[in-house]
Amino acid sequence: MKLKKENTIEDFQVKSLEKDTIKTDEFTSAFEYASIGIGLVSLEGRFLKVNKSLCELLGYTAEEFIHLTFQEITHPDDLEGDLENVYKLINDEIENYQIEKRYFTKSGNVIWINLSGSKVKNLDGTFKYFIAQIENITPRKNAFNQITKQNLRIQNILEGTNAGTWEWNVQTGETNFNARWAEMIGYTLEELEPINIKTWEKFVHPEDALKSEQNLIACFEKKSQYYNCECRMQHKDGNWIWVLDRGKVMTWTEDGKPLMMFGTHTEITNLKETKIELRKSKAFLDTVMNSIDVGIVVCDQNGKLTTFNQSAEEMQGIPFKPVESKDWSANYSLLRTDGITPLPLEEIPLYRALKNGHLENAEFIIQHQSGKQIILSCNGNQIWDQNKNLLGAVVAMTDITEIKKATKLNEEIAIKFKGIFDSTFQFIGFLSPDGTLLEANQTAIDFTGLEPDDLIGKKFWDCYWWSMSEETQEGLKSNIAKAAKGEFVQYEVEVLGKNGSITILFNLKPLFDLSGEVIAIIPEGRPIQEIVDTRNALLRKNEELERFASVASHDLKEPLRMISSFMSLLKKNYGGQIDEKAEKYIHFSIDAANRMTILINDLLNYAKIGNDEVPFVMIDTNQLLEEIVPLFSASLEDQNGKIEIENLPNIIGKITPIKTLFQNLIGNALKYQKPNTSPLIRVKGKEKMSDWEFCVEDNGIGIAAHHFEEIFQMFRRLHSKEEYSGTGMGLATCNKIIKQHGGEIWLESEEEKGSKFFFTIKK
Repeated sequence: MKLKKENTIEDFQVKSLEKDTIKTDEFTSAFEYASIGIGLVSLEGRFLKVNKSLCELLGYTAEEFIHLTFQEITHPDDLEGDLENVYKLINDEIENYQIEKRYFTKSGNVIWINLSGSKVKNLDGTFKYFIAQIENITPRKNAFNQITKQNLRIQNILEGTNAGTWEWNVQTGETNFNARWAEMIGYTLEELEPINIKTWEKFVHPEDALKSEQNLIACFEKKSQYYNCECRMQHKDGNWIWVLDRGKVMTWTEDGKPLMMFGTHTEITNLKETKIELRKSKAFLDTVMNSIDVGIVVCDQNGKLTTFNQSAEEMQGIPFKPVESKDWSANYSLLRTDGITPLPLEEIPLYRALKNGHLENAEFIIQHQSGKQIILSCNGNQIWDQNKNLLGAVVAMTDITEIKKATKLNEEIAIKFKGIFDSTFQFIGFLSPDGTLLEANQTAIDFTGLEPDDLIGKKFWDCYWWSMSEETQEGLKSNIAKAAKGEFVQYEVEVLGKNGSITILFNLKPLFDLSGEVIAIIPEGRPIQEIVDTRNALLRKNEELERFASVASHDLKEPLRMISSFMSLLKKNYGGQIDEKAEKYIHFSIDAANRMTILINDLLNYAKIGNDEVPFVMIDTNQLLEEIVPLFSASLEDQNGKIEIENLPNIIGKITPIKTLFQNLIGNALKYQKPNTSPLIRVKGKEKMSDWEFCVEDNGIGIAAHHFEEIFQMFRRLHSKEEYSGTGMGLATCNKIIKQHGGEIWLESEEEKGSKFFFTIKK
């Protein structure tokens, strides 16, 4: 038996070298003849070796590549991403990578390539080189870009038309909608899933579903090439929107049935509503045209009549007939304003408007078929389209027959009015808003002894009547300015006449137009010299009465003070020496004297109301109540009471009487309360057309209805002094204050349920 010879280390080395040589030859062959570009790249990115395909792809020779780096031929926008992958390869984070990037060819063109990169190591694990496999994908990329651009154009068209798209497999019911369709009805596609033809049927209006089905059948039976239907779709918010649904069957089954259908949805709600509004507008316009009492006549650019409304036909008395312009006058019996002469064509308002444009207040007469003559006033104009092409003309005819009669009547009335105006005993005139005297009646002129030309046209304050003093003139000028702003002015003033001066009650009343602007001022003076003299005499009498009341009050209170004083001394000095009955008499005497003093003071205050010279001023009632409420703080604390005050209006009045008014009403509300009740008082106020209205409400004992009138009289008490203190003058004083301010006072009340005292202050 022959032993097999053992292999030596040298044998293994020889065999290994032979295998490596074979692999190297195989790699070189594959490298050189590969259909894609291959390159070996150094760690710095320089090409170490490239194959023929890469040279042909980029146009460089192998020798030229040795002097290039991949960074130099990479498009700048793609370099960063490529380098990031290279770093990951170097750091063993990845084994290989693949990206699409752009290279510059030698000729400067840009090509797209698909790069596969990997790293080769030495036996000791150190870096050897990169292998870059480079495939030209420019044709595919260009085709993809073309498809992308085409899709983008389609998408832009869809977005530009704001249309939704749909695809429907008629045989299976499978349906695809784009997001826009879902948006139209307020949803997202996700909310509507699963989506099929039933989804559409769920939202379409039942009345439109039948119409849609009929149109689809026409398509399926090839009676119509396209499907078209306006449908209402229910929006998520419950409203209905209008959608124009269009589509076409694009593919058919072998047996001729519809297979795939494609189409669009376009929201037409606004368009539909516009059409509806247009129909309504036309109906409205027709109704208005035939409802107004103005005759409307329209002709075209050639002078042919095209439109008569109902009023125009009634004015003519004959039905509309589209006659030529040359026949207008004869056919419709048009006359001049003398009512006899036929109206020539060139004077007919519609013809004038057609030829010359704008026309105003042209008058003529129509001889109605009944024989009655109607006087008309005409306004007219040409009709142009948006391209400034003349379409025709229109006139509006107003029947002014009655106005003409009324004008004649007004002229007669004006003559009569002038007679009345001049014969009245009052001084009356007309002023322009700037104070110029436009007219004065004969009474005012005769009072001066002057002629109208001496006064008319002058500023009113420069006229003779007002030459009493500069102060009088300036006061008038100021008041005319107020009247020119819409304010009614009234005051007493002394004016000058030919026989001296007299006092008049003078008014300045503004006259307004329909827009609320002052167009004139009426000055009116009423002689009141006798009234002034009588009033002055009354004032003197009132002064005498006030002095008498003051003296009488003093003289009456003096004995009462003595009685009260001496009785108090008697009680103090002899209190222990007299019996109980005597002490009771002393108490009664002192109490009666005190009550008599209060009564005298109340009477004196009552008498003084309205006799003072204090002027009316603007009063902040909220601030006034803030001053009054603290006066009742002790009573409110003892009774655990509360006063609520709403936001009150400012008023014009005399401050002291108004303060007394509120004090009396609030004091009564606190006084007349049920035992063990916490008073609640509310003070309210509001502004009305001619006055301010206030209410003082309480939760007190209330008042029976049959006492409503008498409680405002002097000394009227509903309760004994043992039950509730007082003199019976409080509400009488309130009543007098209210009358002084031109107002009224009344109440609403029920026993045991509280009272509401209302009063007004005149503006």
